[in-house]
Amino acid sequence: MEQPTLLSSKQSTGIPEADMYKKRLERSPHDASAWMGLLRVARSSNNDELLYAAYSSALAQYPSSGHLLATFVELELSRGNKSSAESIFNNNLFNVPSIELWQSYLGYVLKANVEAGVDVPPENRSTVMECFKLVLDNTHAPYEEQQRTDLLRETYQTAVSIPLLRVEEIWKSYDAFETRVDRMGAKQQLSKISPSYMTARTALREMSRFWDTIRATQSNTLPQPPTWTAREVEHLDAWKRYLKWEVSNPLRLGGPDAHKR
Repeated sequence: MEQPTLLSSKQSTGIPEADMYKKRLERSPHDASAWMGLLRVARSSNNDELLYAAYSSALAQYPSSGHLLATFVELELSRGNKSSAESIFNNNLFNVPSIELWQSYLGYVLKANVEAGVDVPPENRSTVMECFKLVLDNTHAPYEEQQRTDLLRETYQTAVSIPLLRVEEIWKSYDAFETRVDRMGAKQQLSKISPSYMTARTALREMSRFWDTIRATQSNTLPQPPTWTAREVEHLDAWKRYLKWEVSNPLRLGGPDAHKR
């Protein structure tokens, strides 16, 4: 990504609203709402120099923002800049913990290997399966012949043991999958994983209450120095309660799994 030029100089962008945000950021580089405003204006402009300078500057200020990285990589992919997108993935997927960025990567791999209405070649199918498992291992996010069946079963069982959104729907899908594979043996497979699923379902409900409060009290998607308003204090308290709940090991994990979570 090129170094910013417009944002690092006093030169006008030629767009009054962008200049306004530039001035705000000169006074306060941590003004998250100004960064988001500048990026919004840059995306709607026809000024590529401003667009890339805005993202370069924002990512220099927030290098570990998965949201910024994901939106920038989607921008590059939409413009056909494959090498730039791949560079972002290579440099950040394992260094920036972001489900949003992993989702972008999964979409990129699917688009490159799966074409609607066309039978997927074995090598492409293998690539997609490996990608799904990689995403699952690194984000705890879900995904949908003997080797294929075993992999799907392993993935389903992992997914229903995690407090994922719509875990109940995933369980129903897994139930249908086992019934299709072997109606007689489905009950045995489901009963083995049922306790983990019940724990995950309960944890999801508890976790959702924490996250509802966190989202309701969040002012910006980018961090900025606190001024300790009542809303910010409530937001901090919500995070503390959530982290205390996580430390209590609600999924009753053991060994490396508990440490990793």
